[in-house]
Amino acid sequence: NGMLLGVLLLSAAEIEAGSIYRGAFLFCILVNAKHIFMYVAPVYFVYLLRAHCGCSFGCGHLGVELRIGRLLVLGSLVVGTFAVVWIPILYTGQVLQAFQRLFPFGRGLTHAYWAPNIWALYNTLDRVLTKLGLGSSGAGHSSTAGMAEVFESTVLWTVHPKATFLLTALAYIPLCAVIWRQTPPSTGAAEGMNKSSAGPKKTTAAFTLYIALGCAISFTFGWHVHEKAIIMVTIPLLVAAARCQDSDLCAAAALLSLVATFSILPLLPLTRLETAVKWLLLGAGHAVEVCLLQRFSSPRSNYGLDWLRALRVGPLPGLAVASAWLLVAAYCELGGHQLVFKGRMEFLPLLIMSDFSAVFVL
Repeated sequence: NGMLLGVLLLSAAEIEAGSIYRGAFLFCILVNAKHIFMYVAPVYFVYLLRAHCGCSFGCGHLGVELRIGRLLVLGSLVVGTFAVVWIPILYTGQVLQAFQRLFPFGRGLTHAYWAPNIWALYNTLDRVLTKLGLGSSGAGHSSTAGMAEVFESTVLWTVHPKATFLLTALAYIPLCAVIWRQTPPSTGAAEGMNKSSAGPKKTTAAFTLYIALGCAISFTFGWHVHEKAIIMVTIPLLVAAARCQDSDLCAAAALLSLVATFSILPLLPLTRLETAVKWLLLGAGHAVEVCLLQRFSSPRSNYGLDWLRALRVGPLPGLAVASAWLLVAAYCELGGHQLVFKGRMEFLPLLIMSDFSAVFVL
């Protein structure tokens, strides 16, 4: 995962620097290495269609202006890369098996440990309504069984893969509109595959930020999202924040990174040694992030990035957020649940961690 995220950042950096074809090639390799990165394909498509191929409406002979030469070269690169990967699979007749492995819809809406997204809150609401007597728990699979399997909601509507795809597509529309409006169309006269003909010359972090937002959309509404997929959001966002030099974006990135790390702490065992180590790493890692982002905060601001400001969420002050975090940590990670329930309701600490983190992520 770390290596592939590095390839994603390399691809974004190449495109922002003007090496469009190299960045597109890296992204094609990335998608074929791990298909989860298909979720950011709309960001690449809209941005490159606008910035590199110069697509715009309301002009030209047919009301559409498009640099056909660049579009053909870019399309040939994409099709050629995918052909090299998939022709052997087609030749050996393993396409159906490949797609079944790439899109495992039989694993259920959520993973065994819920990712902190909209579906964690949805499952919790369904369970609460069931406990209030508004539905029957039945004898089927349960969302709180801790298994990666398909289950039926007892009160709320059972969410199917098509619904998550539709919600993801709808959530992408505003982002694609923003990318289209904020990206000026390419108007240069030269064609070619070098940097001088690959698009806008100015290097910004906008494209990396768009990637982070696209990953955030897929993480929020996607089907069977793993909890660790949150790093696909936080890492590009931290890079974009550091390069944009905006104190507000730096604060948001630092907070989301802290929440993301906190949300995956249950993946490590609850032994005393490992609990101490992971909390030490959480604190040290966040301290390093805040110190580095503070260096990149806008020099025009009067305050820079401080610890409590980085924890603030809307009207909630950073001290209140930190206090809530400590309470949840004491209950879920430091023995509070075991003290109260004596081994019963084993999924409850995971549910609380997922929902608490989901509120901040969303």
